[in-house]
Amino acid sequence: MNKHASLIRTSYPGRDKKADLDSLASLAALTCDVPAVLISLRNEKGQRILFNHGLNITKSDHFASFCHYTEAGKVLTELANVTTNPRFSTNVLVKRSPFIQFYAGIPLINQQGEVLGTLCLFDTSPRKLSNSQKKGIRILAKQIVLHFKFQEQKNQMMASEKHHRELFHNTKGLFCTHDMSGTILSLNPASAESMERTEKDLLGTNLCHLLPSHHKKLFDEYLRRIASEKVVEGVMHIISASGKDKYWAYRNVRIDSAGKASYVVGLSQDITYLIQVEKELKASRAKEVELRKSRELFFTSMSHELRTPLNAISGFTRLMLKNKLTQTQQEYINAINSAGENLLVVVNDILDMGKLEASKMVFEKITFQPLEIVSSAMDLLKNQAYDKGIQLIKKIDTTVPDFVLGDPIRLRQILINLIGNALKFTEKGSVTVGLVVKKGKNRQLDFILTISDTGIGIAPEKLSLLFTTYSQVSADITRKYGGSGLGLSIVKRLVEGQNGTVLAKSEPGKGSTFTVRIPYEKNLLKNFLPKKNKKNTLITPVNKLRILLAEDNVLNQKLAIDTLKDYGHVIELATNGQEAIERIKQKSFDLILMDINMPVMDGLQAANKIRMEMKSPWKDIPIIALTASATEYEIEKCMQAGMNDCIAKPFDPDLLDQKMQALVVKKQLNNQSSIDLSYLRNALNNKKESLKEIMNLFIKVIPPMIKEIESLYEQGKWKELGQAAHKIKSNLAAMGMNQAVIMTKKIETNVTHLKNKGKLVPIITSLVSACQGAVTELKAICKEE
Repeated sequence: MNKHASLIRTSYPGRDKKADLDSLASLAALTCDVPAVLISLRNEKGQRILFNHGLNITKSDHFASFCHYTEAGKVLTELANVTTNPRFSTNVLVKRSPFIQFYAGIPLINQQGEVLGTLCLFDTSPRKLSNSQKKGIRILAKQIVLHFKFQEQKNQMMASEKHHRELFHNTKGLFCTHDMSGTILSLNPASAESMERTEKDLLGTNLCHLLPSHHKKLFDEYLRRIASEKVVEGVMHIISASGKDKYWAYRNVRIDSAGKASYVVGLSQDITYLIQVEKELKASRAKEVELRKSRELFFTSMSHELRTPLNAISGFTRLMLKNKLTQTQQEYINAINSAGENLLVVVNDILDMGKLEASKMVFEKITFQPLEIVSSAMDLLKNQAYDKGIQLIKKIDTTVPDFVLGDPIRLRQILINLIGNALKFTEKGSVTVGLVVKKGKNRQLDFILTISDTGIGIAPEKLSLLFTTYSQVSADITRKYGGSGLGLSIVKRLVEGQNGTVLAKSEPGKGSTFTVRIPYEKNLLKNFLPKKNKKNTLITPVNKLRILLAEDNVLNQKLAIDTLKDYGHVIELATNGQEAIERIKQKSFDLILMDINMPVMDGLQAANKIRMEMKSPWKDIPIIALTASATEYEIEKCMQAGMNDCIAKPFDPDLLDQKMQALVVKKQLNNQSSIDLSYLRNALNNKKESLKEIMNLFIKVIPPMIKEIESLYEQGKWKELGQAAHKIKSNLAAMGMNQAVIMTKKIETNVTHLKNKGKLVPIITSLVSACQGAVTELKAICKEE
């Protein structure tokens, strides 16, 4: 900053009063709720002088493109996402810290039409300014220009006493002087006009009499500060003659002269309008928060009311389809199932849009198989294509990897929306789903999905409406094809929420093509993924679980019990939360499935009591919420109550079973010590060096042995997998890992007799977790010894 000091002094009169414009920068940040604001002024040489809030930047090079762009346009400029603008996307402050993504700027233009500089607002996230915020920064820009003019006038006033007196009486800035007790000695007409009084009435009046009565202590503090600090600045609240609230932003200076009494020169600006705007903005934010809460409650209620009957429709039709039916019955049940699925799509669209608009959609980053997601999405819609006589074609590039890191649920949702949309608007021909992969930076892979159809197509002038919420290209299409008008809007937000893009091309009568680009990461570790068998039948669980079902709705009770019995589980019923608590005191259960809305005591209260008031082992029992109110707000409440997971109704039986098995296995691992070294200590007569040598050997050999088991499982080499499990068994036994030894025996048994991948998933997952935990523990022990 020092090397620019001379330039600043010559270029901007009063630059030693830097806090003036920095304060206005801070006020702009507060008004528009952004973290960083820059006031950039140009001097006669074309160099820039910066005043800022939240940036701590003294050089202007990086901001030149932003400022020139705004000044050239001479109007308020707003870029909601600068990363998508070629002009700014390569700017160092966009590509590097502070990673600017939002920019708004307004030129500072004086009365002569000269551009003095720019007021710039920055944020690290894409956003848009509200109308009130735009109005606020326009006012601030005028205030900055007035402030700059005021500084010029002030310096000129100090150069000449005569000039000083002329400015004192004629300027629109607010000037006054007062003694060290606060009594007004002089003031200019603008000050008197602002207070709706005459100069004669105000001379000799103490300032404290012009303030609200409850500000007496604040004024006393101001007098103490001006007596000791020489310069004091802030905002003074004044009551005008008519009782109006006035706010002056002041910077007051104590003048000390030898042989004369000290006095204070007050330099102020009337910021009443800005304060009013700020209050309105705060009130608007408070109202927005209330509206958001109301919307959350609405979505929660709507989710419960719609999903509860849908859960029964979906669940019982699924159970009916397992029975032997006549052809007519089969047709009726399929029709009910199809109607339920269609209704569920609409419900999910509405709920997802609520989450997206509230910016509460969470994107996972987990291992998944992209080819399986594409296939499952197409399988879900193949009957719809068959019924319409439309070919559903899959074109997958051979370079698509087996595993990636990302959000599989959102990818499936995007595919179902786009493929379903293509089928809806295609009467004959085909719908083609294509997937290619292009290498990105580092570990990034760009997945390029194309969904092409031979449908009715869209006129070029209507393409802009495609991704607009609640919109369809025409009322005729809505009447003929139906739909909520949400699907493509949701697709756009889901794609962009994962830093991707979606584009559409179409020609009336010839069809449409939607292209989606989503970046995923390479998965360097091939994690195990549970799968269904080829016939898509239910997989018998590894563990037969004892489950307590807390549910008051009779239909939901029967549905859950009948569904879980197919998996071999033993179910007991409680009709409310209080009854559930009494049951777990009387019997031992592996897990509780807890409904949320129940009489006597709801699921949230029951879970909280179990976690906070009961002792082990009851307080540690896994709890999964089964709720029709599948909003982010409701899920968050479940987690806060101490539940381990949350499943939305209608639920996927396979997903529910996998989550239950995982929670029970995790609890079993947490309740036992990973290792027991008593056998080794006795065998080695407590020789520390020998024990440490064996532990280090275990740490070295176990990770590659586990990797071998993982690899053999993936390749389906059952005989070799059994041999590898047998090979690792003796190592685990030496460390006292009895539960892990049992797991290896189960692997040997399953590959010899059953050869069922589904049965091996939780066993291998548990074995990997146990071995990783043992290695971690042994490393800590070796370090201590």
